[in-house]
Amino acid sequence: EVNDVWDYRAEHAVMAFQSWAGLDRDGDPGPKTLAALKTAVAPTPTLKGAGKWVEVYRSKGVTLLVRNGKVVRAVHNSSGGPGHETPNW
Repeated sequence: EVNDVWDYRAEHAVMAFQSWAGLDRDGDPGPKTLAALKTAVAPTPTLKGAGKWVEVYRSKGVTLLVRNGKVVRAVHNSSGGPGHETPNW
């Protein structure tokens, strides 16, 4: 939801977008991020159907919150790095 308030949620939304778009994740809506937003396409969930679920894209650092087949929120996430890998279970 866009509410014209710059807070923790807004910064993480920018970071999620940057990560999904393959940009450096710094949470700052600078010139590269703003330019990418002009041609951005909303992420689409892998699954379809009714209900609520979460899809985690570790390689992108993004978690999608999905309701009835539509993304309602994209959240930046961080998983383990080299030597501290996140397990697949």
